[in-house]
Amino acid sequence: MSTEIVETELMRFLASEDPEVLLIGGDWGVGKSFTWSRVLTRAKVDQKIALKRYAYVSLFGVGSAAELKQAIFENTILASKIGEKLDLASLESAGRKRAKVASILARSIPVLGALSDYASAFFFQAVRDQIICIDDLERRGGTLEVRDVFGLVSFLREQRNCKIVFLSNTGVLEGEDQRQFDDYLEKVVDAVVAFRPSATYCVTVAFDGDDTDLAARCIALEISNIRVLKKIQRLVRNVRPLLASYDAAVFGQAVHTLALLGWVKFSKNSPPIDFFKGRRSRSMMRAIHADKEQGPDAQTVAWDSLLDRYKFHGLDEFDEVLWQGVQDGYFDAGRLQVEAATLSKARSVQQGGDAQRRAWRAFHDSFDEDENTVVDSIFNTLHENMEHVTRLTYQARCIC
Repeated sequence: MSTEIVETELMRFLASEDPEVLLIGGDWGVGKSFTWSRVLTRAKVDQKIALKRYAYVSLFGVGSAAELKQAIFENTILASKIGEKLDLASLESAGRKRAKVASILARSIPVLGALSDYASAFFFQAVRDQIICIDDLERRGGTLEVRDVFGLVSFLREQRNCKIVFLSNTGVLEGEDQRQFDDYLEKVVDAVVAFRPSATYCVTVAFDGDDTDLAARCIALEISNIRVLKKIQRLVRNVRPLLASYDAAVFGQAVHTLALLGWVKFSKNSPPIDFFKGRRSRSMMRAIHADKEQGPDAQTVAWDSLLDRYKFHGLDEFDEVLWQGVQDGYFDAGRLQVEAATLSKARSVQQGGDAQRRAWRAFHDSFDEDENTVVDSIFNTLHENMEHVTRLTYQARCIC
């Protein structure tokens, strides 16, 4: 389902007063929370939120149904306050603060401590006629089970006229948790929205204001995990000042390589690093023994095809230093700059050779009466690239 269709469905959900449970499912890190937050803010600005109160609740560390009830109450704000802080998890209200104080007092005073559960139940009475977003189901703690969460959600919809949206990471739950999720999904959830954004969408979200071609590199690799993209961007930002004094093409190679290496390091669906290290030799051996060996499996073919489009054939010494930095979490400036200097010199030699070849090509390939222009071009390129010219290469140019 495209992001436009998903956003349209979320707008419909928010504009209706009818109690309903919606689940937005997708891979980890693809921007479900970001998209929900953006649509929620837009709906608030357009005054298209039907209910007047809203709560965002992360289940991270929530250990019981009583704690979940308390968390919903503490995180409830007026819908008119939505969007004032874009980080959903940081939204607070005066009600939350008062409830926190009351909860702390109840637990610290022995006589009141026994009444803390009753206090939570009392606070929970105020939760009704509102929108609730529940995130991080797989990270809940204590004895809180999946069935407990779904049971409370069903109660809020049926008895409290609430609209609840789940943000669910696909394929994360296991065993009994997954079984409970599957059992209650059909019973409790009214609609499931599959969120599968394109790499272009995720890169747009992750790389706001980026002035390199990192975005194009990550799109070419089809990376659609915003957290992975942010980590790759951090690698590029860290290496940039270390390469500032070298040819711009050196930094360009670093960006090209780091997009790939970051994908390998941080993503679960990328090839292992050995796949890149042995790529040249593997291709040669495959060509030599094409009639004797069974062809590669479908995954290898897919990865090879992607890397061919990405124009990456293997790791050189400069890339190896970058890979070590990706693994270590920091870059060895000394080693990196040694390899950068070597790479920069090699590129200068190549550029000088290319310039001379172009100049001599005019001599060999043209029948125009432009001797002076051709001679000037050969002389100038020879003078500019004298340090890269040997007698042997010059003789070869003359003979060819």
